[in-house]
Amino acid sequence: MKFKTIFIVAIVIYFVFGLAFIFFPEFTIMRFTKESVLSIPTLFFVRWWGAALLGLGATLLFSLKASPDSIGMRALYIGHGVGHGLHFFVGLADIIRSSPKPTIWIMMVYWFVMTILFGLLAFKKKV
Repeated sequence: MKFKTIFIVAIVIYFVFGLAFIFFPEFTIMRFTKESVLSIPTLFFVRWWGAALLGLGATLLFSLKASPDSIGMRALYIGHGVGHGLHFFVGLADIIRSSPKPTIWIMMVYWFVMTILFGLLAFKKKV
């Protein structure tokens, strides 16, 4: 699979969730938790997370024209692979320790697949 395809999928997810977390934090988070009310600090944290996702999406967007074998691209592959892998394990911990809504499994599948794909990009042999 080409790196541009993987990047475009990640960019779309980053931008959709980033904008949703910034502009509709309570609505977005309520899709994944059984909590009935979120505190003000939690809503600020969700907005900050949305801003971080937009930054990650912009990073990938502006690196689409880069050479796929450069050291900078390898750093992006590894960084995003580690990030998605950590999200996956934190999601597992959330499932084990609490009782999230079943929609968490959508994100679990996404994080697992993207971890594998970014890992393949990072450790592929140069041609």
